[in-house]
Amino acid sequence: MNDPRLMASMPHALATPGSVDLWRLSVAEGRQRVACASYLQWLDHQERTRYQRSTDQGWREQFLIGHGWLREVLARYLECDPARIILGQGRYGKPELLAPKQSSLHFNLSHTQGLLVLAVSRSPVGVDVEAHRYRDVFALCQRFFSEGERRTLSRTTRPRRLACFYRMWTLKEAWVKAAGIGIGWQWRQLRVVRKGTASGLDGPSCWRLAASGSLEGYSIAIAGMSPRAISVRTFVDTALAGFGSSRDNLRWLEYHLDNGNASHMRFINQGVTL
Repeated sequence: MNDPRLMASMPHALATPGSVDLWRLSVAEGRQRVACASYLQWLDHQERTRYQRSTDQGWREQFLIGHGWLREVLARYLECDPARIILGQGRYGKPELLAPKQSSLHFNLSHTQGLLVLAVSRSPVGVDVEAHRYRDVFALCQRFFSEGERRTLSRTTRPRRLACFYRMWTLKEAWVKAAGIGIGWQWRQLRVVRKGTASGLDGPSCWRLAASGSLEGYSIAIAGMSPRAISVRTFVDTALAGFGSSRDNLRWLEYHLDNGNASHMRFINQGVTL
């Protein structure tokens, strides 16, 4: 790799297909990275064209930070120059790694106001983050939530209602992104259920999910596939620490989505300091 700072901050390799690394980066830190890294040069021709044609400065900034940081993190696992990484899209538009071709790395990126999160795994993975914005949650529930979820939300006290809504929303979004099935999926068919343990749900195609609301003002959810409990390491990426990473102490709870084929995610938080 060309930049020794990237090599110095490279995490341990993903140990098993059931391992997931979850990274987060603030937009403020991202701005500093753009200033000292070759993010624009790392974009492919199509990405660079989209970036240059847009007149929305906010969108341009978020696009450049997201696509540059994504390559920077993936390069740590692939031990290659970020400029060598070529991205493509699957059937429903889910980003995927085209080169280096020998890699079996899966990833998923999500961003919201002020924050980006990235999940990396050897198996299909999805992640979603949402800033808590005040909105008419009941109107959205009529379209996207099951009857049971709407009852749960109506019984939730007003101070906790927004966080409850975003928890269910991000869990569904993370699963849809992990499965790569597109936004046309009928969300009301999926019912979010709190599940600490479950019997008879393990298997080679078992989806496992978890959500965190411990980052003030945000909800984050992750979905992965594994025949057994998934081990997740969490990182905060920082520009001020010389392209380093630090421990992330987010707290997580397990859930599953019940649509007749119940699935859940047993989650182990293993904060790692590099």
